[in-house]
Amino acid sequence: MDKIYRKHDPEIDSQADLFSYYLNYQILDGESRDLLRIISNQTKVYIFSGIIRNFLTNHTHNIRDIDIVVQDFDNIKLKFEYWRKLFVERNSFGGYKITFNNLKIDVWSIKQTWGIRKKGVDAIPEELIKTAFFNFSGIVYDYNKRVFIYGSPFIEFYHTRIMDVVFWLNPNPTLCVLNTIYYATKYGYPLKYNLCVWLANHYSSDMDFDSVSIHHFGHILFDKHLIYKIIQDIKDSLPIMSNHRNSKYIIYL
Repeated sequence: MDKIYRKHDPEIDSQADLFSYYLNYQILDGESRDLLRIISNQTKVYIFSGIIRNFLTNHTHNIRDIDIVVQDFDNIKLKFEYWRKLFVERNSFGGYKITFNNLKIDVWSIKQTWGIRKKGVDAIPEELIKTAFFNFSGIVYDYNKRVFIYGSPFIEFYHTRIMDVVFWLNPNPTLCVLNTIYYATKYGYPLKYNLCVWLANHYSSDMDFDSVSIHHFGHILFDKHLIYKIIQDIKDSLPIMSNHRNSKYIIYL
């Protein structure tokens, strides 16, 4: 059933325990690990997106950010000894950006996820992974059960390392354009046809790439003229790619 959207790949599944060790003993310190355990005793906890992608593709250096989705955000209760160590501010997901022992954590309720609300679907991890923009983000780690949950788009990325778009709607298309170029150039991931079509249809010269780049990355990533050139090259390639849907576009800088 598509609603469940849960697939199994032996190679991915076999790394769940190793990811648990990596998360608990290489990313989290003792206090952070205890904090996450306390939260997971009160609600279901899902680790989402980038940290999993980087782990499964062997890019495990310099990870200081974790995306955490919880089932029942309002039920979480923490002792004062934890609250006094947390620096908390609202994030763009309707949740909170937390800094704890130099670890940055974005945490939000699964029912508040933009895509879940936009689609009006059940607030479950199987639906959450279908709201990811990129195929490489379509995976969560069930912290309570210590298993990965993912679908066919992530399996395809894992075995090909080719980026694609999963959920075409997104509240921040400017960031999606930036992220596409960033991941393509940083990790050498090619782009599939559908992602190229998305870029051609959603790019606008009015996009404020500098502000979005500074907000999310701390500095300007790419000159707007370079971004324009990349998009134009992609548009020029679409007629050829449309005849070979399995073709891929590679960004060279």
